[in-house]
Amino acid sequence: MALLLPTWRVGNGALIRIYHDSWLPDPYNKRVVSPRVFLAKDAQVSVLIDKEHRCWLLEAIDNIFLPHEAAAIKSIPLSLKECEDKMFWPHSPDGKYSVRSAYKLLMEEALKESPSPSDLTPTKRIWKGIWSLRVPNRVKTLNHLRVGDSSAPLWKIHSMALDSLQEFQRATSALPPAPKAPIISRWLPPLAG
Repeated sequence: MALLLPTWRVGNGALIRIYHDSWLPDPYNKRVVSPRVFLAKDAQVSVLIDKEHRCWLLEAIDNIFLPHEAAAIKSIPLSLKECEDKMFWPHSPDGKYSVRSAYKLLMEEALKESPSPSDLTPTKRIWKGIWSLRVPNRVKTLNHLRVGDSSAPLWKIHSMALDSLQEFQRATSALPPAPKAPIISRWLPPLAG
């Protein structure tokens, strides 16, 4: 998955390979897809930088890359001082990789792909209420709840409930409609005798 790749921050461009590394400031495609015509396969970003003036070689960039990539490259600020390229993790504020930030990214991607209500206000209200409770944090996380004879994490319970609901909906959609009960217009007492 391309989202899980670290990204290069351009310094002098000596460590970044133009056609192989993730370095473009594009949220959807961080690698160059322009056809390789003028540059060698392992050309480095440093060939696109005017080292004396510390700026991009604009005309060369416009001639080599597709327009959207040329615009992305020219939007990358260059340091006035010579500095090395640096790899960073674009999904955390400090640029450092953490399991938490990768997990959050994967969960966001999974949520984008799964159906959900268009209005999440009720769900947000419920969670806001839970987090505002004056109880220990371990209680707020609902880390383990008892279901039957076993203890399970909340996400597992939610997943099991969702699976059960979907199975119920599948089963009930295949059933014929229930027959209507006859309507009795007037009640009569049983006959004596």
